Amino acid sequence: MRVGAVIIAAGASERMGQPKALVPMDGQPALLALASCLNEAGFVPVVTVTSATIQIKLHEFDLPGPVIINRETNKGPLHSFRLGLQRLPTDTMAALLCPVDHPLVRVDTLRELKTRASTTSVVVPCFEGRRGHPTLFGRDLWPLIFSLPLEEGARGVLHRRPEVVTLLEANDPGVVQNLNTPADVENADMMFPRHVQGDENTE
Repeated sequence: MRVGAVIIAAGASERMGQPKALVPMDGQPALLALASCLNEAGFVPVVTVTSATIQIKLHEFDLPGPVIINRETNKGPLHSFRLGLQRLPTDTMAALLCPVDHPLVRVDTLRELKTRASTTSVVVPCFEGRRGHPTLFGRDLWPLIFSLPLEEGARGVLHRRPEVVTLLEANDPGVVQNLNTPADVENADMMFPRHVQGDENTE
């Protein structure tokens, strides 16, 4: 059975000042960089859920999988995740929830997450004891995802079914490095100089 991934990239990103999906990384938008890493790690398909505005700005880039337009972005990330899950093939055993504001996760970490996939578990990566993203949800948990209140988010699965949660300790600070503001991007530029392309002083 296959393991898919759903990239959540439909938010307005008001604190960033521009959509997080479009933050430059390796000379390309963060969304495309993340999708390419997921594709390299063997996730099939890689489904992207984004807004019509962001999709228009990405028209010249080829994302490695289906793109779904969320026309109700006010409903939050759980709604986007549900849209992505509905697009996955019936033989998908688990789905990786990938917020676009965590684009610095290494390919080897993604591969390790994929090896832990099962239909019955949730796998959460950690760095130095801190829980991060992306999170892998087994197919048996998807009905719960569709029944949760939107404001609770997918984390509601972890709260309601803690017995199915597996923590994966990863030597990868990218799992806890989220990019919400320009300052976050600047800090990440210092931590991950090969990945984030910031201002003209970036090496």
